[in-house]
Amino acid sequence: MSLGLNGGGGSQSIMSGTYVGTGTSGETGARSLTFPRKPVHFEIFRVDPSNSRMNIVTVFMYVLTSSYRASVAKWKESAYTARLSTDIYAKFDSTTNTLSWYGSGTNGAIVGMNANGNTYSWMAYFD
Repeated sequence: MSLGLNGGGGSQSIMSGTYVGTGTSGETGARSLTFPRKPVHFEIFRVDPSNSRMNIVTVFMYVLTSSYRASVAKWKESAYTARLSTDIYAKFDSTTNTLSWYGSGTNGAIVGMNANGNTYSWMAYFD
């Protein structure tokens, strides 16, 4: 879905969608999305139906480069304080306008919002 702001005629817009996690983690299991241009803000979120907790990952788009970097995202579970995650890696390819990310470590698929069978929603904000 894409929504233009400023009465639909401005250049600001929001895109959103969903995906189903594959259970992979690490660089070889990275998720990616391609956009019409670089978003200024990107979030992934999921509400766990078993306990109604919401998990949110906010990717700091302004610090991304074409190489994977750690500590570029904030991970939050509704029952806990938000924290900077050193287990989420992300990069942005400005040639293809593709954002890629993955989680690493023991719970890489969970932290990287890619647990097998879970449905995740995402929103990208553009200037």
